[in-house]
Amino acid sequence: MEKSAGLSEKTKNIPTQALCRLVSPQTGHHSFFVTTGNKLYHFPQRWKQKIGELHVNRKNYRNFEKNESNFIKELFAKLWMKSLVRHLKKLDKFVVLSEEDRANWPELQNVKVISNPLPFQSGTFSDLNNKRITAAGRYTYQKGFDLLLEAWSKVCNRHPDWELHIYGKGDKTTYQVLAGKWKLKNLFLENATPDMLCKYHESSIFVSSSRFEGFGMVIAEAMACGVPAVSFACPCGPKDIIRDGEDGLLVENGKTEELAEKINYLIENEQIRKEWGKKPASMYNVLLKM
Repeated sequence: MEKSAGLSEKTKNIPTQALCRLVSPQTGHHSFFVTTGNKLYHFPQRWKQKIGELHVNRKNYRNFEKNESNFIKELFAKLWMKSLVRHLKKLDKFVVLSEEDRANWPELQNVKVISNPLPFQSGTFSDLNNKRITAAGRYTYQKGFDLLLEAWSKVCNRHPDWELHIYGKGDKTTYQVLAGKWKLKNLFLENATPDMLCKYHESSIFVSSSRFEGFGMVIAEAMACGVPAVSFACPCGPKDIIRDGEDGLLVENGKTEELAEKINYLIENEQIRKEWGKKPASMYNVLLKM
């Protein structure tokens, strides 16, 4: 198995090249400055082009914890969004990460999509023979690992020879409590690893249980390693990455029963799993050659 050495030189240049084509498609002249939504970076006055970028989706911007709301918060959120849209209209281009999120900005005529590039170029792919399912992300409300564990409580009893490995940073206490409460078998709550590429190669199924995303980079990473994915169709990103029923499976957001059913489907249909694994592996490596 090869190890990820971080961004390749070719991969590093993908966002920059895309931005240059947005600003001056004919010359590729590097005269722009970028805002990431909540930060504005000032560059010399002679740099006339202005590009904004938002790395989370509109509906869930500044919403990284439990979905708690009240009248005051909602009022301030509406006022803040009006102000943001007013400023975004002044940009030459406003970049979002998915086609799905592009549709969330009907007031703007300057929206373009540049998805996140892969952080590695995989030369080998999983053989999809290991009875291992992988998930990855921070141990936070957003990533929905509580929902994944609920689904796993149904899967592990039906397929006791399969394992679920979750990799990430953060406090695992909540999930350890749930694992004990539901008496979950073959569940491994792992720390984050610098060699996630190897973990993808050891997997046969990848699962994303996020309540919301900016893009869903780990799904693309797993699929680039030939691992078919099951994901909630959350906003935003998974519906841009997964072609439902062709190279992976989408599940109605938050529906744990359906998530368990789709995981069981890929476990029980090895031939389909392996056919789907070949499609995105080829597609993502073609993209890296652009």
